[in-house]
Amino acid sequence: MTTTLVVSTAWAQEASPPVVKASSVQVDDAAISKAVDDLITAADAVHAQGEEAYLKLRSLRRQMKPVADVIDVLRRATRKAEPAPGADATKANEQAEDFAAKAKSLFDMGAGTTKIVLARRDAFSSEVQKLEATPEDARADNHDAALERAQLHQLLMQRAYEAVWVDRAMKALEPYIGQGTFDGMFDEHLPEREHILAGFRVMFLSPEYELPLRANAAEGVAQFTRDDSRKEAIAECLALYNNSSEAQGIRDRALLVAARLGHRDEFDAIVKGNLDALEAESKKETPNPNLIIGMQRALANLYQGIHEYEACAKWWSRSSYVILSHGYDNIQAEARPSFGNDFYNFSCALSRAGHLDLALDMLEQSFNWGYADYDWAGQDGDLAKVRDHARYADMIKAWKSGEKTPGSVKLTVEDYLARAAHFFPKPKPEPQPDPKPQGQ
Repeated sequence: MTTTLVVSTAWAQEASPPVVKASSVQVDDAAISKAVDDLITAADAVHAQGEEAYLKLRSLRRQMKPVADVIDVLRRATRKAEPAPGADATKANEQAEDFAAKAKSLFDMGAGTTKIVLARRDAFSSEVQKLEATPEDARADNHDAALERAQLHQLLMQRAYEAVWVDRAMKALEPYIGQGTFDGMFDEHLPEREHILAGFRVMFLSPEYELPLRANAAEGVAQFTRDDSRKEAIAECLALYNNSSEAQGIRDRALLVAARLGHRDEFDAIVKGNLDALEAESKKETPNPNLIIGMQRALANLYQGIHEYEACAKWWSRSSYVILSHGYDNIQAEARPSFGNDFYNFSCALSRAGHLDLALDMLEQSFNWGYADYDWAGQDGDLAKVRDHARYADMIKAWKSGEKTPGSVKLTVEDYLARAAHFFPKPKPEPQPDPKPQGQ
């Protein structure tokens, strides 16, 4: 999160009012305008208390997650503010609580607040620009205070807008927490695209949210960012990727989102490093199959992460060959599901790439190796085309009923290579010189 009062809002500046679903609180524009005015008035009252209100706001921020970022804007502003005469902790606490209540009240009005809140934000933005452009010799005595106040109000409106859409974004994410991601998973929210993106963005960039939520919010950023917002989105992803204090999983997500949005430099460098390591291991007199599988798995996951499914499937096909040809089917039962998960991901990539027969074969192999989440296979968007396959219904029924069990569907290396021939093309014959004409 930015630590100054001035914040970039380029991702949302051109947002238009969404198709708003029914809110839990029925309000009209007059009520929303009053709630906005009340929030601004309450913010000014708290700001006047200066640092006396800082600790109370910090406590409220922890307690009120939906509007935590709104409270934080004011918290940061009050810490170094000059307090009004007579400011004391009791009054500061009361006014901080009143501000938090006003923020929650506006938040509870839901998505219907968007039009008015954005209009007020833009009005304050214009005021900031006007004050910043005022020549020094023409500035009034209260110029700096007026500029600071306008900046505070601008950012409050931006955060109030985002708070509403964080809530909506969170509801969009809830069905998929812990279940993976797939293209089109948020399509039902397309009418609200520009606004719900603001919520995805806040959740992805903020360490305040749990890692599974942030990971899925990253998918929302990747799927909903428009072409005219890519530059800004990429810059924020790279800043997150280069932040060493962030969780590694989030940094990895940021790298993948940046690559999907068109910035591939860091991604391509990582791919090259993996390819070089794989080549070096493969050239050893006795290559380590565990290391080779790990490197191939890493390459598959990289391409899966940027939704390049043909390349992803290629690397899953390579690791699957090593698994099948090196006796891994004899490992202990508890270790098999990790390979089952690999076959499942291979199936997903094949489905997305259009190789449906092989996708169904590899889905069955995932079950054979111990992957057992049949219900998720029945709703995973990546397998939508596979579920339409003529063989799917009977196959899944056999596994769910126990007719088929892990280890019961053997796949030989020869059979695998025949089925996956697309990924193992036969080498072209060496070109032969044209025969010389007879008599020469």
